[in-house]
Order: sequence, then C-alpha cells, then structure tokens
Amino acid sequence: MSGAEKIRKNEFMKQDDRLRPHIPVTLKATPSNFRELLDKYSDIIFKPINGSRGRNVYRVTSLTSGQYRIHHESNIVHVYTKEEVFNRIQLHSRTHDYLVQPRIRLAKINGRPFDMRVIVQRKRNSKKWKVTGKVAKVAGKGYIVTNITRSGGTVRKVRTAIRQSSLQPSKKRKLLPAINRLAVATASRLKKIYPSQRIYGLDMGVDKTGHLWIIEANRRPAMSHFLKLRDRTMYRRIRRWKSK
Repeated sequence: MSGAEKIRKNEFMKQDDRLRPHIPVTLKATPSNFRELLDKYSDIIFKPINGSRGRNVYRVTSLTSGQYRIHHESNIVHVYTKEEVFNRIQLHSRTHDYLVQPRIRLAKINGRPFDMRVIVQRKRNSKKWKVTGKVAKVAGKGYIVTNITRSGGTVRKVRTAIRQSSLQPSKKRKLLPAINRLAVATASRLKKIYPSQRIYGLDMGVDKTGHLWIIEANRRPAMSHFLKLRDRTMYRRIRRWKSK
C-alpha cells in the first residue's frame, strides 16, 4: 500500500465521528512536515510506508538541552540540528519512503509499552462484523516497537495485559467493550471503500490516559501472534470465520 493510499484511508476514516478522535495525525515524512510535527509535539515517530514487523521505525525527541534524541531498535544517539536528524534517517533508509506521526504514549506493563492486534471479521453475505480475536504485544526491554520477533517481546491475552498494565483501575474496566466497539466501527466504515473485504487486523494502542488509538488497519493480517499464545482458541475461531 502506498503512502498516499494510507493517508487517504486515514482521512476517510476521520470523516466518521466515531473514529476521528482515535486516529493519530499521519503525514508523509517531508522535511517541512517533520519540522512541523516535531515543533508541535516534541516527540514523533518515523515509520516506513511499506514497512512491516517494526523494521526501520525511529523515535525522535526534542530535548530541553537543544539536542535531538534518535531511538532506533535499542540504540539511542543524540544530534544537534533538525537537518541532521532528517538526513541521518534518510541515510539509514535509502530504499524507504516514510510517514511521520506524533508518538502515542502507550500504556506499559512493567515499564514496557504494549499495543494490540484486534481481528474483526464478517461472514460471507453478512454485513455484521464481529471481533474474533485480540492479542497484546509487549515490547522487549529498551525497544520502542512491539513487534515480538524484532524486540524480543512477549504476547498475552488482551484481558491479561490490561489487568497487568499501568492504567488506572477505572480505565481498565471500560477498555474491553470499548476496543470491540471501535474495531467494529472501523470495519464498518472501511467497508464503504473495500466492499468485498471480510477481515481486518487492527493495530490498536491505548495511551497512559486510557484513550484508544487506531495505529493501522491491515487488510491481510498475519496470525502469528495468536499462534504464540498457549491457548489456541482465538486462532481456531479466526480460521473458522475465514471459511464461513
């Protein structure tokens, strides 16, 4: 999927009042867009347009010292100008076009950020969407990405992750039904531009305040996260729905 298509998809989703508050600002990573977002938010994420598995994701933070911190994989470097930041990332990613977003301050488990893969499906000849699986991905120590293979992180059921998280108890109680409602609303909206689509894998995050974010809506989601759970119930359910 091209960067232009990803941005158009986000803009289409934002036209829905239910989804708009849950979609982060997403721009093509031009020098001007990079400066604008860094000046406004001080903490931003670069990610490849066609990236997967957390490859080549960079976090850039504007520090009070006047320096800029670049966090890539488990490595951190400091530079002195915005130009140096942008050039360094471009040099490390010659074959990639990038998107830039404000960093979502994800809730954590034992100091490590986590996000969620939520599978939402519908049966053939049905308009009704259902959440058939949810799994939480917890980043490895020192990593900004939650991809399990890349960061050496772990997976767990979403209910367990929420219970173990740093969120306030009052926020935890409301999250599971809120995740399901947002996932179904997202799939219903996207059906207008992908009418034959029957499955989405939504990468969703919850920030430190308990607010939900739609990070990405994947039309061909991988199921490997569900195979890493000891309980294969959700994986089997997803497979059954694919055949219905």
